[in-house]
Amino acid sequence: MQIHHSSHLAFRSDKSLVLICGMPGSGKSTFAHKYLERFHVIDNDDSIDSVCNQLKNHQIAVKKTLNPFAMFKAMKELLEQATEHFFNEVHHSLSCNPITFVVGNFTEKKLREDFLKQFEGEYKHKYAIVLDISEQTLKKQVRNPLEFKVFLSNLKSFQKQLTNSEDWQMFDVVYVLTEQTIKNVSIELRN
Repeated sequence: MQIHHSSHLAFRSDKSLVLICGMPGSGKSTFAHKYLERFHVIDNDDSIDSVCNQLKNHQIAVKKTLNPFAMFKAMKELLEQATEHFFNEVHHSLSCNPITFVVGNFTEKKLREDFLKQFEGEYKHKYAIVLDISEQTLKKQVRNPLEFKVFLSNLKSFQKQLTNSEDWQMFDVVYVLTEQTIKNVSIELRN
């Protein structure tokens, strides 16, 4: 396994799974829309947005019953449905596309491992694209000082992982992109 700090990304085009990882607000979805428009991309944020929209509709109905337990039950059911839909979408994409990109935080090693195990045997190659943001960018995005402290702690922990190849050994190659290198991204597919 290799960790590359490079803007030149090269993937095998036969049954590859690519996880786009990074802190909230690091630009994962923006990166996918800008650089991966010709590929099949599954964005976990879309599933979350769907749950939030459905929850608003349920919230109106549940408020009328004044039953908070009905609200929690609705939330749990919607999250389960969104998770199932998300996994089904990834399974389907892996079965009919040579390369599948999945956008999600994946900031914890266990989360990455669990996700990859879910699809074991459905891909030949696995890669990660990690978007690494600076403390300055984080400060611009998180205005609340208390929230910033928590996010900064999480960012430092995540950046520490990027120096430890054991945390990423489940991937063939890991590409780390910073705010500077992301501007020059080139993507190559190999047979």
